[in-house]
Amino acid sequence: MNFPDWAPALLVWTYNHYPHPREYPGGEYPPCPSDPDGHIAQLLEEDEQFKQMSKQRQENYRTSLHRTEFALPPEKGKELLGKLITDLRMKPVWASLSKRSKEEVQLLYFWHECERAILGWLGAQKLSPKQRRDHFLKMHHHALELLQMMYETEEFHNYSIMDLISTESINSLQNVLNLEISRPGGEDDIDELRRFFLAEGAPSIYQILRDVADKSLQFSKKTPLVRKPNSDNAAIHYFVRKLSRYLKEEYGTPLHEVVAATAGVVFDQPEIDLDYVSKLVKN
Repeated sequence: MNFPDWAPALLVWTYNHYPHPREYPGGEYPPCPSDPDGHIAQLLEEDEQFKQMSKQRQENYRTSLHRTEFALPPEKGKELLGKLITDLRMKPVWASLSKRSKEEVQLLYFWHECERAILGWLGAQKLSPKQRRDHFLKMHHHALELLQMMYETEEFHNYSIMDLISTESINSLQNVLNLEISRPGGEDDIDELRRFFLAEGAPSIYQILRDVADKSLQFSKKTPLVRKPNSDNAAIHYFVRKLSRYLKEEYGTPLHEVVAATAGVVFDQPEIDLDYVSKLVKN
């Protein structure tokens, strides 16, 4: 691929080496992301149990897979990067970002943020503002209800999440923390003592449920990035608002002209302009 002279050198280098460069400016390259859509397609072809699931359960699983990813699948991530450094509409974008960036690597972060703005919608719950609010209020109520029920139940009085951690994980954590433990009772006593020490620093199930209840109540009051999840433009709205928030945090301003040009390239929609982005971000 031929690159224009305005394309940032670091991004050209990254494109030519992605996804398995032998060296990477700034440190070790992260592991390659998987392909949730490809995995789902394989399950639909080979897994009889998965085929019998409802369409909604299959879609919920797909969504959960997208939430675990830090980047697009390699071929899609590289395709996106190629667009961002060859489409002429991106020339003023890189000029604007380069002028404001203290380090060249921030330009690389911008590409990654574009990936996350695409992935974010793929992994998002497709709920209206009211549905989202009701969902979190329900979580808040049930977390408090379960907390109270466990508190009143004798069998759960001393319940500890440490009992769910494997001995292998305990041993690994001991090595990381460089703990020296010896007990006359042998390995069984040592394992029990390790769990005791780790439990002292781990939150109780009651603290976890209380935190879930509190956070759910907070989330219920927040406005989602997309108000109409079934709209044909829902993915664009998510991308625009997500990228605007990132730029405001990174550079102190949402840079509407940068968002408009980038969204136009990513979604191949020439009608996405400064006015379109400004109205979306304000609402």
